[in-house]
Amino acid sequence: MTPTPDPAIAAALTRHGLDPDSPRGRDKATPTRCPHCRHQVLVGLDSDTAGLTATVDPGPITASDEATALLTGRRTYRLLAYGRRLVIRDRSHWQITAQPPSTHHIVAEHRCRQQLAPPPTPARQEDDSDRPPY
Repeated sequence: MTPTPDPAIAAALTRHGLDPDSPRGRDKATPTRCPHCRHQVLVGLDSDTAGLTATVDPGPITASDEATALLTGRRTYRLLAYGRRLVIRDRSHWQITAQPPSTHHIVAEHRCRQQLAPPPTPARQEDDSDRPPY
C-alpha cells in the first residue's frame, strides 16, 4: 500500500512545481519566477532526505561571490545534473573548502533586489618608499 502524502505537504510541493506522488522527482530543481521580484530562479529541495525548499539564482558564482554571499547571510548550493534533471544540494563548510566554484556549478540563495557585488577593494596607499623619512 502506497502512503498518501499529507494534503498540506502535497499542496506545498505542487506550489513549488514538484510532483507529490513521485518519490524520485521531489528534489528536482524547477525553473520559475520569484513571486515578489519576478526574476528567474530555481526552486527545489536541497537534499533528497529531509530537504528544505531552496530558491536560488541560476547563474554560477565565483569564489569571491561565494564569500560575499556567505558574509551577507546567504546560503550557497551546488547545482547538479542527473540526465535531464537538475537538483540543488546544500554546501557545508567541508564542501565549500574542498569543492571550489571554479570546479563546480555553485549558486547562491535568491534574495529579491540584492545582486551579489564583489567585495569592496581597499583604497590604494600611496607608495612612500622613495620619500626620505624626515
